[in-house]
Amino acid sequence: MVAIFMAVSRLTLDLNMGSSSAIAFLIWELLITFDREVDFIWKPRNSWIKWAFLFARYFPLLAGLCGRVIDSIVLYRQPIPIPLNALRIWYICQVLILHLMMLGAEIVMMARVYALYNRNRYIGGVFLLLLFGESTSVVVGLALNLPSKDFDSGDLITTSSKSFIYFGISAMISLNIFHTHICVRVLSLSSCRSWLTNSRRFLFQTILTGLLIHH
Repeated sequence: MVAIFMAVSRLTLDLNMGSSSAIAFLIWELLITFDREVDFIWKPRNSWIKWAFLFARYFPLLAGLCGRVIDSIVLYRQPIPIPLNALRIWYICQVLILHLMMLGAEIVMMARVYALYNRNRYIGGVFLLLLFGESTSVVVGLALNLPSKDFDSGDLITTSSKSFIYFGISAMISLNIFHTHICVRVLSLSSCRSWLTNSRRFLFQTILTGLLIHH
């Protein structure tokens, strides 16, 4: 029993340290690019894509900080214990928060690809359908995987809801279709060398962003 308790404690500590490291990396990335963000995002006129970008950039940091505070309270039971029902709600909301993070990034990337296709209505319809399907799968996953009666505070840190599987599959499908549209557009405009160079760079950035979000 002592060995099991020590193993669980070490696992909990490692998970907490890993999450804290991720937040530290996110803050570092925000700081080193903040000057460019002010020049290219803050100064231009207000638009929906501007606010979508800022949401996708800062909402993950806010959610991560909230998660660290809650996890620390659960681990050390200070300054005040959190009621179990409140922890259940937070456990459920975690997949919703991740879904909102992904939506913010996807909307920004899809807007750029939509512009590359000269605002083609078919492309816009496909992207809206993907977002709707992704949101629907998240709701279904949550409804089918509510916390059990045996849920306790430790489960919040050491386990994840199975609803993340529904979200992960739907997000992977969306990203694959999204990247396919980028590849098709790049190949169809291969005659324009300068445009192709910029598109390849954008394709690399988009794929890298998607991989970072999923991992």
